Amino acid sequence: MVTFCGSAGEEFAMEVVMEKLHKGLPDNKTIFCLLILFLSGLLACAGVGSVVPEDRRVLFNEMDKGEGSFDQGGLTVTYSYHITGRRMSLNGQVDYPKSFDSLNVRLQFLDAAGRILQQKIVYFSGYRVSRSWTKEERTFQQILEVPSGARGISFSYFLQPRRNYR
Repeated sequence: MVTFCGSAGEEFAMEVVMEKLHKGLPDNKTIFCLLILFLSGLLACAGVGSVVPEDRRVLFNEMDKGEGSFDQGGLTVTYSYHITGRRMSLNGQVDYPKSFDSLNVRLQFLDAAGRILQQKIVYFSGYRVSRSWTKEERTFQQILEVPSGARGISFSYFLQPRRNYR
């Protein structure tokens, strides 16, 4: 079986596609699904192993909870977290001053040296966000599994700028 850095759902989907491939020549739909799974697996793993600069790291404290604000390139993420065992409860609010078509915010789990162990999308804006972006549309709540060896977090984002289709 082929395994990506992604979820169990992606692994199951990959198994289904692989079964179809063993039964004969794949149809266009199967090829398309395989391509999407492959690309999502690559995106999930992109950056894993990279070192995050010290000024963008948020180290866990001995109380296993914290809050703060993360600013990078115009994006502001106001967050709070609480870790119990291997589970992290993460709440936050995203703010970006300009119009955009879509915005993904990823949480990165870091080891003691600042290397990215794992990334998870914690916020997705949807497509074509209006200028009257409500507070409810900007908030997120996640329960995440903290990977072994994680000593801190960071955030990153992917933004698709607003395009006029006239």
